Amino acid sequence: MISWPFRQTSRPVIGITQPSRFTNPDFLAVACAVWLAGGRPRILTHRYPDPFPEIHGLILGGGRDIFPPFFREIRKKGYQYDFDRDAMEMTYLGYAETHALPVLGICRGAQLINVFHNGTLHMKLKASFRHSHYPSHPLRQAVFRKPIQISTASMLHRIIKTSSCRVNSLHSQAINEVGDGLVVAARESNGMIQAIEDPSADFLLGVQFHPELLIHRRPFRRLFGSFVAAAARFRDQQHFRVS
Repeated sequence: MISWPFRQTSRPVIGITQPSRFTNPDFLAVACAVWLAGGRPRILTHRYPDPFPEIHGLILGGGRDIFPPFFREIRKKGYQYDFDRDAMEMTYLGYAETHALPVLGICRGAQLINVFHNGTLHMKLKASFRHSHYPSHPLRQAVFRKPIQISTASMLHRIIKTSSCRVNSLHSQAINEVGDGLVVAARESNGMIQAIEDPSADFLLGVQFHPELLIHRRPFRRLFGSFVAAAARFRDQQHFRVS
């Protein structure tokens, strides 16, 4: 039996970012993972809610590619970028880091954390990792798993309590040059970065995979549980300061 640490009345509020024009289907899985871990999910877009709602933790969700000029690359012809979401997430992330809110980046969210810290991205995985073959069809992506190695010195290792695990692969880009103040927490055997974190923060972590689709496994439940616990600590510290 799984026991969750927070009663409904004391759930910390977790903001989850979404695209500008529609709700990403992954949002339901992320929201479910947050709720099961003891948090109260709240959707964030460039239109809703207020610019800086009262949240205790921030999840940067998956979605479309980030606008390439943000990381010194040329945009892809014909690709529909979500400029409003890029701007909204950059603003929220800046606010979160300034106020020490816990942050979890998932897939695109991990890439955005890296770009925010002046890092760069691989825009074409097949060109950068020629000997790696990942499925592109959604149904195959849903069941595909690949092994990653986790640094034993990382916060991610302390959370999920393993140095290796198998994760999904739903991304078309990846982190290249690591941003300022960030360190690599996990890689594939081919060198592709699968997690980054800020060792100076209480909780600032980006994972290239989608843990919300893996919560049937204990390590990924621990990930959401630790994030929500960090958000609860932040909330309690804010209440203490006010009182």
